[in-house]
Amino acid sequence: MSAAITSLGLDTGALPVINCAACGSRSLTWLDVGGESDLLRCLSCDAAVDAGTITLEGRRTVERLGYVFLDEHRKSKKAAKLSGCGAGGVKSCGSGGCSSGGCSSGGCSSGGCGSR
Repeated sequence: MSAAITSLGLDTGALPVINCAACGSRSLTWLDVGGESDLLRCLSCDAAVDAGTITLEGRRTVERLGYVFLDEHRKSKKAAKLSGCGAGGVKSCGSGGCSSGGCSSGGCSSGGCGSR
């Protein structure tokens, strides 16, 4: 594998994208390690892909493909309005409220969300 492909990520400004012949999607790739050899695979269908078909794309291009970068998504006002179970206006999912019993008393699993 080339050095360009082994040093990818947001810190380098490039992510591996392919046009997958197997499923017809334009998708990110992932590295499948542990078999007889390391394989690059389509994130949409898991088909093995040729490293020569990869293009290195920036964050905006990858977002246009439908992927979401959670670090930025969680900061957005729109995500804040949509997060949480929403029952009774409670919007605390992802903040540890339910798992720690913070939503009312007992968390969502006990029907606590929205009971305040």
